[in-house]
Amino acid sequence: MASHDQVGYGRPPKHSQFKPGQSGNPRGRKPKSTALIEQCATILSEPLRTRDRTGRKRTLQTLEASYLALCKDALSGDRSALLNVMRTLLIVGPEIDDENEAWEREIWEARQKFYQKLGLSQEEIDQLNELKSSTSRRY
Repeated sequence: MASHDQVGYGRPPKHSQFKPGQSGNPRGRKPKSTALIEQCATILSEPLRTRDRTGRKRTLQTLEASYLALCKDALSGDRSALLNVMRTLLIVGPEIDDENEAWEREIWEARQKFYQKLGLSQEEIDQLNELKSSTSRRY
C-alpha cells in the first residue's frame, strides 16, 4: 500500500473526506440562547397595566413602574431606596461638559448642600461622589 493511501489516526479514508467546497457541518451551529441582558431588557420593556391616583388605568413599561415604586419608597423615607434613586440619577443622568468648569463646580456645590439637607453622613456623601466620578470616567 502506498503512503498516500494509508488510513489511520488523522488520515480518514478518501471516500469519507470532505470534498472541496463542502462544509463539515451543513446544518450549521445550533443557535445560542439569548443572553441574560437581552432577557432582562425584554422583561423590563414589557407593558404593565397600573392605576394612577385618580383610578385611571395606565400602561407603563416594567422598568418605569419599578423606578416609580423606588422613587415612592424614597419619598416615604426609605433611606436605601433614596440612595438607589440617587445612584441611578448619577449613572444615567446627563453628563456635565468638561469644558465648563464653573457650571460643574456649581452643580457639585448644589449636590453637596442637597446631601447635607438629606442628613446623609459624610461617608455616604463620599460614596455618592466617588460613584459620580467613576461613572464620569467610564463614558
